Parts: sequence; structure tokens; C-alpha cells
Amino acid sequence: MNGKPLTKSTVHNDVEIHGSISFEGELAFGGKLTGGGIKGPNLTVMPGAKITGAVDCDTLLLHGTVQGNVVVRSKCELKESAELVGDLTSNRLLMGDGATFIGKARINPGNKPLPDK
Repeated sequence: MNGKPLTKSTVHNDVEIHGSISFEGELAFGGKLTGGGIKGPNLTVMPGAKITGAVDCDTLLLHGTVQGNVVVRSKCELKESAELVGDLTSNRLLMGDGATFIGKARINPGNKPLPDK
């Protein structure tokens, strides 16, 4: 650790954003986002939140909805209320009973080399 405190930010459910968000630390996103994406280390998409765009993060805890492609470098967790419509690339995937995922998944723990076809 570099000695800097971890930044924790929240976007509440009354916020609508047209564009992109880039953050450091942790972000709890509860609003609506269109026309861009979200990029940063630790993202929680809260129940009722909707992201229409790309997500790029280290860890993702999804309770709400994402319509777009998702890249998670560590762990992606889709909770029971989650809805993901788009392609997912992650090292780990945990999916709760009732979660919806429509798309292609590439789950590759440790970025192991894939066998030749």
C-alpha cells in the first residue's frame, strides 16, 4: 500500500449522467449513466442503477443493470437482482440465483494461456 487512504465515492439514485466516469478507489453507483462508461478500481452498481455503456474495473459487485461490455481484472459478482446484457471478460465470476446474464463470457483465472484450436 502506498499510504494514501482509499477513496470511497457514491453516486445516488437521483443522478443521471450522459458521458463517462473515471474514478480511483471505490465507487458505489446508484444512478443512471448513458453515452459513455465507467472506469476505476472497485465498482458497486447498486439496486435500481442502470449503466448503458462499457465497464472497466478491477472488481465489480453488480446489483443493478449494465447494458454494455464489461472487463473485470479480478472478481465479478452478479447478485440476485443483477442484469448484465453484454460480453464479460473476467478472472473470476460469481453469479447469484436469479441473476441475468445475456452475452458471451470469457472467464480466465490467472490469465492462463488458452489452448490452441
